[in-house]
Amino acid sequence: MVFKGLVWLDAGEGMASVRTLANPPIIEGVLGISVASEIEPKDIEIVAKELAASYPVIHALVEIEGQIQIGPGSNMVGHQQRLKGFQIRSESENVVASLKSDGINVSVLAPYQGFEALVEIASNVWGAYTRSWPALQVTQVGLRYINQLDLPLPIPDFQDYIRTVPLVGSPLPQGLSQFAMQLVLPEPGTGNVAIINELLDPQRRKSANSVPIIFDIEVRRECNLGSDVWTTIRDLRRFKNEVFFGSLTERCLELFQ
Repeated sequence: MVFKGLVWLDAGEGMASVRTLANPPIIEGVLGISVASEIEPKDIEIVAKELAASYPVIHALVEIEGQIQIGPGSNMVGHQQRLKGFQIRSESENVVASLKSDGINVSVLAPYQGFEALVEIASNVWGAYTRSWPALQVTQVGLRYINQLDLPLPIPDFQDYIRTVPLVGSPLPQGLSQFAMQLVLPEPGTGNVAIINELLDPQRRKSANSVPIIFDIEVRRECNLGSDVWTTIRDLRRFKNEVFFGSLTERCLELFQ
């Protein structure tokens, strides 16, 4: 059974101090920039080829639309394929970038090399993108960090590790074998929004002595910017750090020191 929607927001102890962790639990870091202009997807191949020295693996991103006829001998009745852009990958395949008509997404997989490395990679991709279309209007920027918290068993209380957890009514059994929940937290006065997804997924278990919690933080801001987006992205990182360290206990953070 998956419990969703009821949460306990702990306001007890103060937020853990923001600092660099020696072994951060990040399995993927993503930086995205959206633009208002609709660029012809076929023209984006120019950018993919410009970046081919660093990202030699190139795939077309294709959207397929079709209709399915329901009934005896049902099949797809007519379909259309539309090119949406290109995906490029490093030779090691730990860096993936999507180049589309409405912007870019750059993803760095584990082992995560730090925020500055992500910014440098994304800056190079964004630079190639904007050299072809220098007058782009940025409409949204975002960061997303997918963390896997492998918590040691036994766990008498999830709040020993995570300060924002599902709250189960006291008359009910308190053990959780799975859960999924989402929180959307606007930050007053900045326009920043955090989307937090927490998931207990036994299929991701690395050992019989631990339980995996996926702690997925996306922070974004809708904006009206020119091509210089990095100040906004750094402020989003600040907010992401506050969400991360404000959601976990010191006992949990010690696992990643």
